[in-house]
Amino acid sequence: QQPQHLIGNKNNINFGSRTAMFLRDASKRLADLSTRHKRQVKQTTHDRAYWQNDMHLKLEKFAMMCKNLNEEAAKRSNEVKETKQLLEKMTQERNNLNSQIETLKARVALYEEESVEHAQYRDKWGKDESRILTVMENALKERDKVVEDISSRLDL
Repeated sequence: QQPQHLIGNKNNINFGSRTAMFLRDASKRLADLSTRHKRQVKQTTHDRAYWQNDMHLKLEKFAMMCKNLNEEAAKRSNEVKETKQLLEKMTQERNNLNSQIETLKARVALYEEESVEHAQYRDKWGKDESRILTVMENALKERDKVVEDISSRLDL
């Protein structure tokens, strides 16, 4: 048997070595956990920086797309204004041409009426002329008969 004071020391040594062993394990786990945490923080920081850079590039790309779209929209807006002006001009020209067509149709109708009227006058004049010529011819024949009759009487 060992003296009592030595047993307590041995227990103290066992307890001390176990405590030291637990402390070393805890310290190792803490160091591992700390290393892993630092690695995770570094990775998260790296991922966040990558994500921010990626988002910044995408934002720049979208900003450029918006700028291009706004420029294109402004250009199209100007084209629409020009097209509307051209349409209004062409519509006015069409309306003027329609007005001229209506005027010309009225003139043609008037000329056709006058042409029919002139044809009727020509026909009437031709008939009147023919009748007058016939009357005149008959009158001349009658005169010739009278002159011949008077001449024949005078010769007697």
